[in-house]
Amino acid sequence: MAVAECGVFIWVENLNVWMKNVYRVLRSGGKLIVSDFHPLSMITKVINGAVTFRKSYFDQRPEIYQPEENIPPAVEFLWKLSDIINAAVGARFQIDRVEEYYAEYKVKDVPLIPTDFLLVATKKGA
Repeated sequence: MAVAECGVFIWVENLNVWMKNVYRVLRSGGKLIVSDFHPLSMITKVINGAVTFRKSYFDQRPEIYQPEENIPPAVEFLWKLSDIINAAVGARFQIDRVEEYYAEYKVKDVPLIPTDFLLVATKKGA
């Protein structure tokens, strides 16, 4: 089993290579379970009950991330949910489940967009 959670794909430059490497190390029938931030939650915020986009969902240019002055900058990669799913399919995973949801601790009112997603996939038999 391979488990990845909470901010994985934002640091992955090449989804196809990442998925193929996970597939390679799993045994036949092994599971990949990912619980990560939903791509929409990475580019939006809710202001006065309305969703505001800080960039296009389709703009996949890498971004420089530097939370504080004394911390070295890092590069973030913003993927669409379909990119993640298609990378898993391209690596030959069987998709068992994809679920979009919101984390209650992140949402004060009725959710407008998903905050997180779950992907469960299985390595097909050889």
